[in-house]
Amino acid sequence: MKKIIALLLASALTVVTMASCTVSIKKNSDNASSQTDTSEETSSEEKGPTPDALYTYQITIDGDTYTLPCSYADFQKNGWEMEGEDQDVGGRTKMLGVHLKKGSERIGVQPVNLSSDTVKLTECPIVQVEVTIKDVTSIELPGGLKFDESTKPEDLVTRYGEPDETYDSEESDRYTYVYKQDVYNNVEFTIYGGNGTLEPKYGSVEIENIVE
Repeated sequence: MKKIIALLLASALTVVTMASCTVSIKKNSDNASSQTDTSEETSSEEKGPTPDALYTYQITIDGDTYTLPCSYADFQKNGWEMEGEDQDVGGRTKMLGVHLKKGSERIGVQPVNLSSDTVKLTECPIVQVEVTIKDVTSIELPGGLKFDESTKPEDLVTRYGEPDETYDSEESDRYTYVYKQDVYNNVEFTIYGGNGTLEPKYGSVEIENIVE
């Protein structure tokens, strides 16, 4: 991929589903560089829990590892196929509600066309992946975290440190932890049943990394 996006309120990216809206995108390359330097100079034992591993934006699904952004072909070679028909995507457009299927398994993805030209959906880089525990055989995150029915919020903190944002609901026993480098560069975990047994149908992880 090309260099990390350095646009703040300078360019617009249209999000397309049934309706559309406009957002701006940027990436703090200085922050990413600083984290890389720190990880090289400091051992994992000295740092303790850290989100640095998450900021490789990798996810292993059913034993196959993907680094975002990646291509549709990266998934296709492992048996995943796009639901629905291929279609044209206008310039500066991010597509929502797109899914890939492999047999009975299913994941959500967000392709984005960062160019000014119209291209096919299957040619757009995939910048976000959302995976729910019940919908795939296995999920593994950088640092060796196997995200499954036994995962609890404290496991995330132990592995990656305190999140940048949390959304907890004791009423529904729902816990959402967000680790962020920037607005469009983050990893979000949602767990139901954090105080007891995690129900697989509700545990999910979403990884987004928009770079150009």
